[in-house]
Amino acid sequence: HMMASKASASASDSKTSDETARRLLRECAKEERSIPLLNELVAALETSSKVQAEKPKRALLGDWKLAFASDADAAAVFTTGQGGGVFSVVECALLRLQKSNVAKVIEVSRRFGPFGNEKRSLSGKWGVVDGTFRLRYTSMLNVQREEEAPPQHAAVSYVGSISHVSPRCLVLRLVQNDEKQSLSDVKTSGSFVVFCRLPKGVDPELSELQVETEDK
Repeated sequence: HMMASKASASASDSKTSDETARRLLRECAKEERSIPLLNELVAALETSSKVQAEKPKRALLGDWKLAFASDADAAAVFTTGQGGGVFSVVECALLRLQKSNVAKVIEVSRRFGPFGNEKRSLSGKWGVVDGTFRLRYTSMLNVQREEEAPPQHAAVSYVGSISHVSPRCLVLRLVQNDEKQSLSDVKTSGSFVVFCRLPKGVDPELSELQVETEDK
């Protein structure tokens, strides 16, 4: 009986988490988002995320789209820093967490005026060590698709906590991997990013934005 009640409690927790994740992604998709509600939903996911995937690395594998970043520092981890400016705006940032620890961020920005969209990407390595997410970029492809060193803000390693991961939603809290910040600081820091999964991969998003696709 004890086993059955534990299983049903776990299923019920999982259902609650799924519903909270859906609400979070719905709120992220709105033009006018409620920041207090987003904070509340992320906190709710974090408290219920003891029912996390047993193998977080496998759960993270795949393609994700940045749905929300709580501040500029959080957004900077998944952008090149060159896509937004006086005459352009970042349209989307896509994160690919692939096998063999390969990580890639694809950023598409829109320039004002009669110009095509621009695509840049960051490549590097990712992993999960003792439940801690790690990310480091090693190179960048610029608009001309030429390889260069990653920009200064991206040429560091990041560590963070996996606040939540489920089939449709990923929430991370990340900081630069330096001596000043401990992981306990990360978990309570106000900075977080929310991703939604792209079950069909990155190409549909890239096609819609009229830039070169990745897989075809």
